[in-house]
Amino acid sequence: SQAPRKKSAPLRETYYCEKNCEFMLIMRSDFDALLRKKCNEIQKEKFRIMKRSKIFKGWNTDGIIRLARMARMKVIDRKVKIVKQGEECHNLYFIHKGICKVKKYPDRVALLHRDQHRLKKELETMRLKYSYHHTLHKLKKVQGEEDGGGRKKKRKDRFVGVVAKAQKPLDGKGVFMGADHVAQGEEAQVRIEKKLADNARLIGRYTREDANMSKEPKDIETLVAPSFFGSESVLDPDHSVSMGTVVADTAVHCLVVHKVMIQAFDIHAEFLKSVRERSTVYPDDLKLARDIEENRDWDDYKKQQLESIKKSKWPVGKKSGTMIKDLPGGKSVIVKSMHRPGADIRC
Repeated sequence: SQAPRKKSAPLRETYYCEKNCEFMLIMRSDFDALLRKKCNEIQKEKFRIMKRSKIFKGWNTDGIIRLARMARMKVIDRKVKIVKQGEECHNLYFIHKGICKVKKYPDRVALLHRDQHRLKKELETMRLKYSYHHTLHKLKKVQGEEDGGGRKKKRKDRFVGVVAKAQKPLDGKGVFMGADHVAQGEEAQVRIEKKLADNARLIGRYTREDANMSKEPKDIETLVAPSFFGSESVLDPDHSVSMGTVVADTAVHCLVVHKVMIQAFDIHAEFLKSVRERSTVYPDDLKLARDIEENRDWDDYKKQQLESIKKSKWPVGKKSGTMIKDLPGGKSVIVKSMHRPGADIRC
């Protein structure tokens, strides 16, 4: 008699092919004998990496396991720019091994572009909330109707007229909007449009002022496990432009999760707050520019002071018999050293 077969566990995801594909099939018995142990170890390691980041508080274990299954391990070589400032970031990276450096150069215009994108999304939300498929401003532009004598009849705004008659759209199906509700929508839209206009003026102004600003990056932070980066892909998935550059200081082993995979889960405010609190804090662009300029001035000052000191005045190791010869132009070289093996050189 044959042994009873194990029942297959139901799949958690659905897979489909976007193009013609070729597959390599592995029998269950071969997988159990050769690969199952290794796959389980990798899955457990990915689960531990995510738990160590401490941003998944409030998630159930099943949700973290599902996300870990979608993630992939990646090894990044030393000196590789993983994320570049000003470019879109598509992934969230969890560091498992290695060291990364976070760098940033001053860029006020990029910050304004992010604010502009946020305001446009807010304005779109307002228009959908208060005016359905039309904007309130367009609804106000309604032409009057002529009566039989050729004169125009006075008529209220079309949208307000519908509200005044207590009619509901789509044969009574929908949401009824009162006049005060319409007024709130108008005020909110005007307020956001004013902010957008101010934002556009600042973008033009800062673009001219910062044309000659240095693009020299400054080290902001050093990241090691269990740190993560690429949080822009989670906090603003529609406009996930990186605020800084992340460079691999050593060979880095990290767990990579695409932003689309994260959005497939129920992303709540507590999760976003945790990501924001544990992400890299970038300094203000103007303060960063001042710090870079001050460091450059200090380096230039030290170089000038060292060059102003005559080389013949530099202390030499007299006990070791070091001799210095002056050359034309104020330069000097060491021409002889009678240093004895094992003796200390004191300068």
